[in-house]
Amino acid sequence: MPHAYGAKAGEKTKVKELEKLGYTVIPENMIRCVECGGIYSVDQNKYWQSTSPMHKNNQALTKVKIEGKNARDLRSYIPYCKTCLLKDFDIDNMSDVTDLLYRIDIPYKLDKWNTIVNNYKIGKIKTIEGAVGCYKKDIELSYKNQRFTDSDNFEVDIINDSTNHKKKISKKDRCLYEEKWGEGYEDDEYVFLDREWHKLITSYECDSYSQTTLFEEIAMQKLDIKQRRKNNEKVDSQLKTLQDLLGSANIKPVQETGANESEKVSFGTLIKKFENENPIPEALDDEMKTYIDTYMIGHLAKMKGLKNKMVSKYEEAISKYTIDFEKIKQTALDDEVDI
Repeated sequence: MPHAYGAKAGEKTKVKELEKLGYTVIPENMIRCVECGGIYSVDQNKYWQSTSPMHKNNQALTKVKIEGKNARDLRSYIPYCKTCLLKDFDIDNMSDVTDLLYRIDIPYKLDKWNTIVNNYKIGKIKTIEGAVGCYKKDIELSYKNQRFTDSDNFEVDIINDSTNHKKKISKKDRCLYEEKWGEGYEDDEYVFLDREWHKLITSYECDSYSQTTLFEEIAMQKLDIKQRRKNNEKVDSQLKTLQDLLGSANIKPVQETGANESEKVSFGTLIKKFENENPIPEALDDEMKTYIDTYMIGHLAKMKGLKNKMVSKYEEAISKYTIDFEKIKQTALDDEVDI
């Protein structure tokens, strides 16, 4: 069923119209879990907040304090509820750990993870949720702006090596995956499909059934390309199909807005563009500018002990109003010698 996010209080008529069209209207302070489909308020502590660009579009109005007053502000959240993230999670299983950190999109750091695990095992941290929450908070403070790709290399290799570390899913999850993606895939392939689809829906606007379907097709096409490359097969036709799907979804690089395109232009090209379209005007050379340059800028420069063009202009202009005692004394001595 399609979903319409961001229903505000007082928009009852609009909400009813959307519901008649088959939409599920989700209030601005609630998020739908992309795995179980549950819709929960962020005030219920069902989700972790996120600083990852991967989750930047998954936002909800969150209770905050602004200048000591209660208010709400848009914050980004991981689109999986905590229950789904931690379901069947084994804190000693590195495959589970890397899969969890991948979905949260925070790096794996060996020393900090071992500290958290040790504190959990000796009872300082009472729950798995508490352990993961403490690790997430510590990482976000110590490794700000780092993502899962910044993890220790050995652990990243584990999740990428699908032949030795295949992700196992439960029978219940397999039924859900088969309903969504169809039958015939391995467990790790279902996980790959869901991750790719999740990255798409959290990176781009997805507000219609057709867009959702296109994102699913893109994910399956990427899996097909991945498998063919693994078997050293040609992927020219598959890449062409992928480009067509990206074009249909309006997310090809060439379809980015003009503002985004201008960001890709080199700094030198932008300067040339500005100089041609809106050049800096020639410097003024009128009486007022001469007065300011000479008696204000030149005087201030001389006070600062500078030696430049402005100081020279100031000294030349002021000399006609200045009594040079050294020059007078020298003239008087010259006159005495003549006598």
